[in-house]
Amino acid sequence: MKRLNIPPIQDISRIVGATDKETLAALIKYYSADAGSFNYSLSQKISRFVFARETTLDMAYQACARERTEAGRNQNQEVLKLVWDAGSERRIRSYEVAPKVFSIRQDLQIKVSPSFYFVENNRANVFWLQPRRHFALNNTQLGLLASILRMTFLIDDFQDVGLELLDLSVTEGNKERQMRTLPLDSFPLLQLSEVEVLLQRFARAYDTVTVMGIQRKKRKPRRPQAGPDLFGQT
Repeated sequence: MKRLNIPPIQDISRIVGATDKETLAALIKYYSADAGSFNYSLSQKISRFVFARETTLDMAYQACARERTEAGRNQNQEVLKLVWDAGSERRIRSYEVAPKVFSIRQDLQIKVSPSFYFVENNRANVFWLQPRRHFALNNTQLGLLASILRMTFLIDDFQDVGLELLDLSVTEGNKERQMRTLPLDSFPLLQLSEVEVLLQRFARAYDTVTVMGIQRKKRKPRRPQAGPDLFGQT
């Protein structure tokens, strides 16, 4: 039986519902949906350089020009402009942060990968970028995401580290993206036992969907990048 790719943690936070039945229906819908024509991997990759003014906005836009679709170019540019605005008048040093794993059970693990972390006024903060216009998270779902981030990254020697989430979704009643900078104390945080109950609900839905033989639709292959990667490893 072929295992399904596990959704990203942001999608899991959105998929988990109030009941097993609701969660299963949301997961089936997730795997059955057509794959989008683009993603935000580029803006996620270079957001830390833009946020901390370690590059220019023009160079960030040049990187977006390599996206294979017009929608991909435009949406990644929109995101990077708002990330630029979010870092305005702030003195920040940004750093890469390695992904970690949150285990639901031994054979079902979720990769948790913040965009970066930054230091401002001698305090470190993990930074999570939410770049989607739609299919973003409501406050309850944001609470689950923030709780998992806290349990994964803000522990041991880093328990006093902060968390900042930049939400760039189109909120209810608006037609354009609204920039919301959300600190850790703005979320309804959950206890470990509550998080475990919700993720076990997801695990049961994942097992059921796997047995059903549903497969995630694949995104069309990207065309090769034109020109050098301005933000690649050197």
